[in-house]
Amino acid sequence: MNPIRRKELINKLYRLPYVNAVKDFIKKAIGKQSSAFDSIELEYDIGINEDLSIEAADKVLMEWPIYIKKPYVGLVRECEIPGAYWPIYERFLKNNDIKYDYYDVHSSDFIEKARKFDVILWRTLSNPAEQEEAASKIKILENNLGKLCVPNQHELWIYEDKINEYYLCKVNSLPTIKTFISNSKEETYEYIKKCEYPFVSKITIGSGSEGVFLIKNYKQAKKLCTKIFDNGKSSCWPYLKQKDYVYFQKFIPDAKYDLRVMIVGNNYFGYYRYVPKDDFRASGGKVQRYGNIPEEAMKLAKEVKDSFKKCRLIAVDFLMDKISNKYLVLETSIFPGIDFPCETIVNGKIGRYVYKNGTFTFIEGKVWQQELQLKEVMVEWIEKERVLMRKDPH
Repeated sequence: MNPIRRKELINKLYRLPYVNAVKDFIKKAIGKQSSAFDSIELEYDIGINEDLSIEAADKVLMEWPIYIKKPYVGLVRECEIPGAYWPIYERFLKNNDIKYDYYDVHSSDFIEKARKFDVILWRTLSNPAEQEEAASKIKILENNLGKLCVPNQHELWIYEDKINEYYLCKVNSLPTIKTFISNSKEETYEYIKKCEYPFVSKITIGSGSEGVFLIKNYKQAKKLCTKIFDNGKSSCWPYLKQKDYVYFQKFIPDAKYDLRVMIVGNNYFGYYRYVPKDDFRASGGKVQRYGNIPEEAMKLAKEVKDSFKKCRLIAVDFLMDKISNKYLVLETSIFPGIDFPCETIVNGKIGRYVYKNGTFTFIEGKVWQQELQLKEVMVEWIEKERVLMRKDPH
């Protein structure tokens, strides 16, 4: 099987809620490789043939102040699938001579095990069970043990939570698709009597178009709302129902694609995701196209990152509103799927945009965004240590 097709299949399977069965399948599919990226080459439709293994990317190296100690890092190996973050994190730590050890955050003694570390790296998975676990444990690790964590509590609050994302966009007056969110049964029933059809219904936790449906008429809407506000509606997660909330979004007709822009520090990446045939959802479709990223979209993505604060890495998905001819924020993610060190390709060249002095400049080169993310984290660590030294110069 073509390695890229195989990776896409495994990724799609892993997003299903039946994680244990999928893990067994993955082990058989990719064997005992430390990373599913090893020795993969990808030939693009645009004619590029590149080595996209982990080591093919440029190293992200830091100039470390001699008077600042390096942290001891606890690295969580979140999974053994294509797209896992931890092998990229590990590469950065090795290349920068930063001491680390693997950390089992899921064990009963996670607190005792965490005490020796200064920094915890945990790319939490997007399922509700792990999100609930992470919300509890990251709070303890940061607030009580004083650890610098990826993700931090703020990042975790918005990760895979469409409602929290929308609230932050709204409070910061960011342009979004018209959205109706309510926990009121009475208000929701009044809304569906007079709203415009069709509209899009979503669950708050879900990636890759999971839990996203097109509601075409009042009859469908009423049936949906009755389930949600009665015993709860079954979701893509067998153990979790959509109960006592709705998330309705305006349907944008003839939207052939969405645009994803990812930001780490002053580095910008992006690509277009096209809607599969006979579907209305671009996310999860795996039909990606590469090209110039509009400056307007990158500026708006910067506004989102600045407004959300404390996010080291963030992906912002946009749709183009043909009426206003402006980009609208669709969703965000702090742990976007990053399969290769080539998320931006312009005129046949792999690279990224760098923002400096109000200008976006395209720079060639393969780089892992996860390594740029860790560079931001290490800058935080250095500043934290400098503050402590100023308080106690001895």
